[in-house]
Amino acid sequence: MADGSRKKNGLIAIYEILKKYSSKDRTLKNSDIIKYLQQDYGISLNRNTIKNNLAALQEFYGDNIICWDLTERQRGDGNDNFYTSKHYLEREETKDILTDEEIKKLIDVCLYARNLTYEEANHLNRKLHKMMTKAGSDTVRYMEDIPIKQFNMNRETSKNLRILREVIAKNGEQQQQWVTFHFNYYNEKKELVPLKDTKGNNQSQIKEYKVLPIRICEANHKYYLVCTMEPNKRQRSDQKDNPYKLYHYRIDLMTHLKAEKSMNTNKELEDAKKEWSAEHISDYISSHLYMFYDEPTRIYIEVPRVDGIINLTFLADAFGVKAQWHTISSDEEGAIVEVKCSPNAMKVFLMQYADKNIRVVNSTTGVKEKINEGIRNSCEKMLELLSKENEE
Repeated sequence: MADGSRKKNGLIAIYEILKKYSSKDRTLKNSDIIKYLQQDYGISLNRNTIKNNLAALQEFYGDNIICWDLTERQRGDGNDNFYTSKHYLEREETKDILTDEEIKKLIDVCLYARNLTYEEANHLNRKLHKMMTKAGSDTVRYMEDIPIKQFNMNRETSKNLRILREVIAKNGEQQQQWVTFHFNYYNEKKELVPLKDTKGNNQSQIKEYKVLPIRICEANHKYYLVCTMEPNKRQRSDQKDNPYKLYHYRIDLMTHLKAEKSMNTNKELEDAKKEWSAEHISDYISSHLYMFYDEPTRIYIEVPRVDGIINLTFLADAFGVKAQWHTISSDEEGAIVEVKCSPNAMKVFLMQYADKNIRVVNSTTGVKEKINEGIRNSCEKMLELLSKENEE
């Protein structure tokens, strides 16, 4: 190897060694750098060359990133003191290098990312693992114990996300790009099966959905596409000001997703898009608890006081902090909480927290009765099943 090439490679190698092995709490002596140069790269450099390379790196990156830790020492004969230097890379100050703690957070995100397949999570985590310092990588050995069952089984999900992100980014004010896809469910054989078209003569035909992507959102550890469709005649008649409605679909249940050709938009759609701000989309997601599809409405529920306190944590977890906006009931024995929620989801929610004795006290016409009737029917069916089991 030519001398110039060796020096250039040595400069890069020293930087990589600082990235991999050093930190503010784990500094490297010249002898450490010499060892790692030979061990990892098969490069031999003398101390002066290493010193010059460190000075060049410090000049290029700054002394707040390539740092020196000077230690005063006394000579054995008691004469003049001298200094020894140790070196490290300060990751906190860099713009493009993550700290070990930041990488650990990303690894934890991947470990519990249900939109990824097991293979994708494992591959990504191994890449992140290699970006850590040697000392930091020794603290994440738990990543080998990934619970496989929690991961996504649909291998098209990452491709779906890529296509949807590109389409959403490309959609301008005057041009709109729609997408088509099949929507699936898991059958008893753990297979993804597309939904069939229930209308028309040929009910065995796979239903193809066509939507305009608006946003990608996360709920219940799943990614959802919030979108709109071309309104039907009834929607145009009932909602003349804004016939376009929002819908949502789980992205990991989509297959055969394709982007259509861009087409010109219309004024109705543009007016609707102006209303769909980030806050509006956030409200849409929170009002569709458990991501039910029926239309949300305003519902007032009463939460009783228990042991002297009114604990609304479970409501804040479900609906966000807005659910904590409440009034004290007239007898001061509870709180009246207003939420916007799908009636079907509220029925499930109330059954889940039946031990808290919460109940619907007001809503739009018929919703309170519908929820109560649904709870009553579900309880009666459960009692009937339990009774049959006891008889057997």
